[in-house]
Amino acid sequence: MPEHIHFKNGRIFIQDARDFNKIKENMPSTPLVLKPHGSIHFYPIKPETAKLINIHWVALHPRFDIGFNPQTMQRDIPDVLSWHFINPVPLIVPPIINKDGYIKNNYCKKIFKLVANELMQAEKIISLGFSIPRSDLHVASLLHIVATNKNFGYKSIGIVYKKSKTDTTPENWIRIFGEKSVDILEENGIPIASTEEFENFWNKLIAFI
Repeated sequence: MPEHIHFKNGRIFIQDARDFNKIKENMPSTPLVLKPHGSIHFYPIKPETAKLINIHWVALHPRFDIGFNPQTMQRDIPDVLSWHFINPVPLIVPPIINKDGYIKNNYCKKIFKLVANELMQAEKIISLGFSIPRSDLHVASLLHIVATNKNFGYKSIGIVYKKSKTDTTPENWIRIFGEKSVDILEENGIPIASTEEFENFWNKLIAFI
């Protein structure tokens, strides 16, 4: 987690995670953050580079702080050598029902395998805003396979979501993992009205972990 977001006077700031060590010190172990769907930072190698190294297609995941300029609060991509070989436009896995064209890619397969392995080994799981929608059949199937594995065992799963009349987030998680496993940590989304609310929210997640 090379960067983090905090709020001050209603504005959003991004700072280096080295200023965030007090939260890490309060955790028994560093949590792994996985996002196997949606707008993922998968940066494909440029076609001309792929020809040189004889790889048809591949996607990379550079560190999020590459080229980050704290003075301008943006990434100065031209100043980083990697971006001469990698397309700065990330691969987006869209929320469509048929993702076969994306999932068949070797990199996506490895990501899904990583997710499955980490979920199997995790002591506790937190979902931030993922409702397991019907359009994400592949992720839902992956979670179901993990949950029904005899070695998965009992795990506490905390969910954070924004409640609405049509939202079915708790039901979707309970359907796969069972009612006893699922705890609702926050049903009004991630609070950003004040620094105090934001810190209280993260402290709640830390306490759950």
